Amino acid sequence: MGKKSKRVRKKGHQQLKSAFSSLEVTSTNNKYVVARTDFKHIPRWPNDGIEQEVSNKDVDHIVNDPINIAFREAVGFCPTPLPLSQNDPESRDFVLSLPHMMQSQTAEEQSDLSSAKEYLIAAYKRKDPKVMLLLLEINCKTAVYKASCDNGRFPDFRYFIVPLFQKNLASDENIELLFGKVSHVRHLLLEIGSQVAEPPPSNSPAGAHLSQFLYKEDEKVAPGQKACAECGILSEDNVKCTACKSVHYCNRDCQRKHWTIHKPDCLAAQGKLVPKSVLQKARN
Repeated sequence: MGKKSKRVRKKGHQQLKSAFSSLEVTSTNNKYVVARTDFKHIPRWPNDGIEQEVSNKDVDHIVNDPINIAFREAVGFCPTPLPLSQNDPESRDFVLSLPHMMQSQTAEEQSDLSSAKEYLIAAYKRKDPKVMLLLLEINCKTAVYKASCDNGRFPDFRYFIVPLFQKNLASDENIELLFGKVSHVRHLLLEIGSQVAEPPPSNSPAGAHLSQFLYKEDEKVAPGQKACAECGILSEDNVKCTACKSVHYCNRDCQRKHWTIHKPDCLAAQGKLVPKSVLQKARN
C-alpha cells in the first residue's frame, strides 16, 4: 500500500471518529436495561399495555403495605389485595413482573421486524452517514452489506441490539436511526434489556444464546487468521481470491457460494467494468 493510500485511510478514520462524537454515548441511553421485577424503572410509552390496565380498574385494592403502595404509585394500580411483603418470593416476583409482561405483550403486537429490516438495508444502501458510523461502532457493517446483497442473509436482530446495549448506545434516537421506529423492535429491547440487567447463567440455554451475540471488544485475531467472507469463521488455512486478493474463505465451497456477491467487488478491484447484469445478480 502506497503512502498516499495510507494517508487517505488515516484521514478517513479521523473523520469517522470526529463524526461519531456527535452520537450519544452515555449510560442513560440504556433505559431498557431493567430487571423484570423492577417496576419502578420500567420504560413507559403511550398505550404500553399498563395504561389500558389502569383504565380498566374500577376499584383499586387499598393495602397498607409498603410494596403494594410503591407498586401502585409507580404503575397506577395494584393487582392483589394481599400484602406483597408477606408473600413468598416466587409469588411476589410474579406480581412485580406483571408490568413487564403487559408491556412485552403490547410491544409484541406493535412490532414490525420486516419494516425494520427494510429500513436498515435502505439506509445502508443510501450510505446514511450516521447509520454507517453506528454500524461501524457495533461492528455490524459487514453483516448489513451481505444482507443488502442477499436479503436472505439478514442476521438475527440480537446481532445489532446486544452490542448497542453493551456500548451504551441503545437510545431511542439510535434505534430509530437503524430501524425507523422504536416500536418495530421494542419487544426485543424489553426482552434483551431484562437479560442484560439480570444475565442468565452462562451454562444455561438462555445464557448460551445471549453470549453468541456479545460484542467482544478485547478479542484479538491470532496472527495469520482471516475471517471467511461467506460464513465469518476465523481460520489460518484459508483460501484467498486469486483475482483481487482482497477476500478470504474457509474453503472452495464457501468461495463458490459467495462468488455471485463478491464478483462485482472483484471486478472493480481489478479495474474492470462491472456489467449491470452482474450487479443485479449480486443484489437478488
